[in-house]
Amino acid sequence: MRLATVAQAARIDEVSREDYALAGEVLMESAGALAAREAELTFLPELTRGSVAVVCGPGNNGGDALVVARHLHSAGHRDLHVFLTRAG
Repeated sequence: MRLATVAQAARIDEVSREDYALAGEVLMESAGALAAREAELTFLPELTRGSVAVVCGPGNNGGDALVVARHLHSAGHRDLHVFLTRAG
């Protein structure tokens, strides 16, 4: 898995929106769906045995986390706890 810095991720989002006309909502849905899939692939034994916690911060990252929670719930993870946090 390749990781991007905050600045790199912001630039990727900017290019995606401006050069490829991808809406922010499309980027958020894609990021959340892929993160949920990666969580299931990486942590499958833990996810099938216990509860799952998703922590949602403010802003777009929090939106991504809510999409992750929705996808995990849709995949059958019912012991799902979503925590909303504030900035600061």
